[in-house]
Amino acid sequence: MKNYLLQYWAYNPQKETGTVLRTKDVLVSQETIDMFLNDGDKQFFEFIVEDGEKMILNKDYIHSLTEDLTRRN
Repeated sequence: MKNYLLQYWAYNPQKETGTVLRTKDVLVSQETIDMFLNDGDKQFFEFIVEDGEKMILNKDYIHSLTEDLTRRN
C-alpha cells in the first residue's frame, strides 16, 4: 500500500444541488492502481482512509489521485 492524495467530488451541505471538491489522504493498493490504468469498465474503487476505514468511491466522483512521496510507509 502506498500513500496517495485523493481529490473527489462530494455533497455540499451549504448548497444542496451542488458538489464541493474534497481532499483526503488515503492508502491505495497496487491492485487498485492497476485497475485505474487497465480496467476501463471498473465503476467503483476502494481506498483505505488513515484510520483503517474502507472508502468506496464511484469513479465518476474521482477528480485526481496523486502519489504522496512525502509520506512514505
